[in-house]
Amino acid sequence: MYLQKPWKRLVVLFAGPAQNFILGFVLIYVLAVSWGLPILNPDPTPAKVAEVTCVPSSTTVSTKAPPQAAPCKGTGPAAAQGLRAGDTIVEVNGQSISDYGQVADRIGKTSEPVAVTVDRAGQILNFTVVPQATTIITKTSEGTKSEQAHKIGVGFTPPPNVTHYNAASAIPGTFVFTGDLFKQTWDALLSMPSKVSGLWTAVTGGERALDTPVSAYGASVIGGKAVQNDAWYVFVLLLISINFFLGVFNLVPLLPLDGGHMAIVGYEKGRNTVRRWFGRTAAGPVDYMKLMPLTYAVVIVLGAFMVLTLTADIVNPIPVF
Repeated sequence: MYLQKPWKRLVVLFAGPAQNFILGFVLIYVLAVSWGLPILNPDPTPAKVAEVTCVPSSTTVSTKAPPQAAPCKGTGPAAAQGLRAGDTIVEVNGQSISDYGQVADRIGKTSEPVAVTVDRAGQILNFTVVPQATTIITKTSEGTKSEQAHKIGVGFTPPPNVTHYNAASAIPGTFVFTGDLFKQTWDALLSMPSKVSGLWTAVTGGERALDTPVSAYGASVIGGKAVQNDAWYVFVLLLISINFFLGVFNLVPLLPLDGGHMAIVGYEKGRNTVRRWFGRTAAGPVDYMKLMPLTYAVVIVLGAFMVLTLTADIVNPIPVF
């Protein structure tokens, strides 16, 4: 093959990643038409209070059903202090709030009184609210876990996290989503070295972060659980993510990946072009044997990373369901 023209060699080398990208693109279109596409980069949603409620003694969260709160009566801490539906929470304890999810983050772990600043039709009002304890019961296929949190009894209307399409509108939507996914995949690839410490923490008994990489075994387990729970939407998204990651990963310009071979083709073409400018004949192909130490180093590093992710997936898998 090394005797073929550079463009022919590049076509052959790019065939593998191209297959991943084409399959991923088709699956994105199928997902868009069937279920809709997730919003990868949602805009911050102001913390506008939709309702003020009592605080239940417990809330059960499951992947198979919406959250179920225990019955409760009376007014909650927020309502008792004068907060109303329609208020927009702009600060908690002096820290600005740009998204409704930040309210739970700022209040959930404290039982101390919190200073809540709201915007009520343009008027800035300040309240002091004492959070009330509640139990969050999380049910997954791995078992049931309970933890204590604190709430003030305000509810928000979450924004839609999926965009729905018809067969025609799904075409441009697929292209836009593909571009966003390429960027996120590339960012995830660049962040892989920083995930080693998180994987090691998971292997040694610490908590497994949801954004840590998974091995082929871990991905197959997640896919199998998605099918068991009739979460075909998650299953298709997983296939899309795997295809795009494999495609982008194989284009990294390191041997023995396809990108490494493509880089050598580019080097040979550029080198011979320069030689031709000076009236010299084309040089021979690159001696791969001289690159073997670098190739072995890449294989060892990638192999160690794969063993680490596999171990983490076995001893401390990501609890998706």
